[in-house]
Amino acid sequence: MNKSLFFLLFLALIAGALPSRLLADYYNYTDNRGVVHMTNKQQAVPAKYRATMKVTREEPKKQPAAQAPESQAVQQEAPAPQPGGFAQLAARHAWLKPLLVVAAIVALFVAVCKVASVLSSPMLSRVIYISFFVGVMVFLYKTYVDYMVESSMKIKERAVTMMKKSSNRELPDPAAGAPGEPRAIPTPASDSMNRQ
Repeated sequence: MNKSLFFLLFLALIAGALPSRLLADYYNYTDNRGVVHMTNKQQAVPAKYRATMKVTREEPKKQPAAQAPESQAVQQEAPAPQPGGFAQLAARHAWLKPLLVVAAIVALFVAVCKVASVLSSPMLSRVIYISFFVGVMVFLYKTYVDYMVESSMKIKERAVTMMKKSSNRELPDPAAGAPGEPRAIPTPASDSMNRQ
């Protein structure tokens, strides 16, 4: 009875860890220059544009693709989210999120060790250990990839900004006339009187 309870608990943990939907939200906003930006991370949208951003939510496919030519995305107005207490705290202390992740991994490891020590089958205990470590490695890899993608996007944005700044030139003054036309140079009144 005790073994089956732990097995059911283990299955419930695995089922809870699986994502229920693998769909994404996309955030569109237009900056002051009229450039439309699109991102899949809400934190990447500057705070001043969050009130006007549009959220595109993917919907699960209900019909085969051949029968549904219309778009599966629905655009909605997003309310301006207010950052919660944890988000503000994490923004002030960069070390908080990694510390909590490490603490959660250690707590899960302790729980896995307790479950594995209760089981009578050493082979099942090894399977539980291996699945735990594979899950941790996949999580760490995904976190690393997300960090690298975010960093490369920031570098790309900086490079694009620098290129735009370097390619922007001051436009000539329209009152000055075309570059090939001769301009009339105003002469002071005292010079015109002396020439007569």
